[in-house]
Amino acid sequence: MTVISGILKDPIGGPRSGVVIELRAVRTSATVVNQARSQSITDATGKYTLTVEPGAYDVTVTTDGRQPERVGGITVALNSKPGTLNDFLTMPGEADLNPAIVEAVDRMRAEAAASAAAAKISEVNAKTSSDNSASVLANTYTKDNINKLNATASYLSNTVTWQRVGKIANFGQNGRTLMIHLGGNGGYNGGTGNNGFATIIIRSGNGTVTTINKPGRASVSAYVTAGTLILDIGLIESAANTYELYIKYDSFASNITATIDNTSISDTFSNWTWDRTVIDEPEIILGHEIVKSWTSTNLVSPLKKGDYGLGGTDPINEIDANTISANGFIKYGPNTPNAEGPGYWAGISGGFDSTSRWTMVFGIGSPSNNKIAVRGRTSAGVFSPWSILWHSTNTTVDANGFIKKASPIVKLFGDGQCELNDESHSVTTERISEGVYRISGTLGFNSDAEWGGVDGGIEIPIDRNKLPLVWVDYEVDEAGDLLIKTFHRINSTAPEFAQNVKAGYKEGQPIDIPAGRWIDLRVEMPAGDEPEPVIESESIQQPEVETDQPAELEQGDTPEAETKK
Repeated sequence: MTVISGILKDPIGGPRSGVVIELRAVRTSATVVNQARSQSITDATGKYTLTVEPGAYDVTVTTDGRQPERVGGITVALNSKPGTLNDFLTMPGEADLNPAIVEAVDRMRAEAAASAAAAKISEVNAKTSSDNSASVLANTYTKDNINKLNATASYLSNTVTWQRVGKIANFGQNGRTLMIHLGGNGGYNGGTGNNGFATIIIRSGNGTVTTINKPGRASVSAYVTAGTLILDIGLIESAANTYELYIKYDSFASNITATIDNTSISDTFSNWTWDRTVIDEPEIILGHEIVKSWTSTNLVSPLKKGDYGLGGTDPINEIDANTISANGFIKYGPNTPNAEGPGYWAGISGGFDSTSRWTMVFGIGSPSNNKIAVRGRTSAGVFSPWSILWHSTNTTVDANGFIKKASPIVKLFGDGQCELNDESHSVTTERISEGVYRISGTLGFNSDAEWGGVDGGIEIPIDRNKLPLVWVDYEVDEAGDLLIKTFHRINSTAPEFAQNVKAGYKEGQPIDIPAGRWIDLRVEMPAGDEPEPVIESESIQQPEVETDQPAELEQGDTPEAETKK
């Protein structure tokens, strides 16, 4: 078996990790069957390793969960030596080995074996012909100051210039890749904005397009990491598998150098020729693009992970709720000045402009749990009071369909069953006898004014005419439990059609809560339970404990009083 290994790099030379490289057999051989697969995932350094049996394979790569992309095909022979994936991808395939190519290869081998001295002379001549400057290496190009390139007398009069940089021959249709690094100066001074650096990638097609210089035959991309050294780029196929590279320089570009990346295959060096010819704008048909690679140096105010609370789990911590925050995610710690309450809060801050602002925060944990608080700030710099939003946790729909503040609430049904919320979860209820129910685990009724103040924590069901269906009374037994008592209510003063007449029951007779209806009880819980959230500032009356007199039922009426009517 043959080992294929190497380092996978991005266009600017950095390692690419987490990339899936897959080889899939395209036909059955002596050692593999058709469609057999071998995979390697690049590590943090971009390293990959594949151990492959002899055969023909399609090569695909998959990055960041995207669809696999075919990058070419390779053939592994019994005598293949270990190499990189690029080595195998750029190795001529059967379709490339026509008689002319075979003859050329044989001729090259004969010439190479003729004389080492002759080969050395040939190498020197190749260097000389590739660049007119004696100081330039075979794979390196240096352009003089742009004044000479443009043949103009004044630096300030330079114009935008297209130049043929070089050409590559024998660049077959099997996904070959050539990488060139370009550097120089793009302006008057040495600031980072004028530094110019780009990586140019030329890639041939896969053989599906056979007409030369047509889209799909090859493409070129320039990855620009800084400055404005080049404005455009192009590629022209001047002959079959021979491509000329054109670059449009910025008018102030100077001191330009170019180098073929050492990861490019060795035969690319011998097939590449540098050029300096200034030309009019070429007609570019093949695919080309300039990709700007933004960095924290060349991008104005780059947005980084964590800015404004984005991209992470920790929002911006405000030490005072009156701080004018930028639009983003914020949080308040315990006892933050000017927050709605003493607990933990987290939410968002926004606004119309820098003075007219708004904030919405959510309570996290006791005593602010499940609160949603909002407030605004006027253009005059005045903050409004915090407002608490009502929702399904801090409200309840009473027996008659009205929304009321909830916490804690007990819904008591006719069979003695109940429905509790988070604050009343430890309460128990039972039916003692007809119309008599025991409520255990409370300290009595809450004195919330919105429920009627002292003794007002009871909401009874009504009919379609808004007339109560029952009378209700309560007492506290010797164990401290609430005893809720319900009595039949006829509403005898109402028109006959509106009276609550029930066979077998007289006015004021004990009766169960009507089926399908319930009584809402807003109770006070023991201190051991979670504290009740303070929803708004209001004057709370202390309950008056009455142990020897029953509470009045409604507007001073009692069951006995109505019976006498």
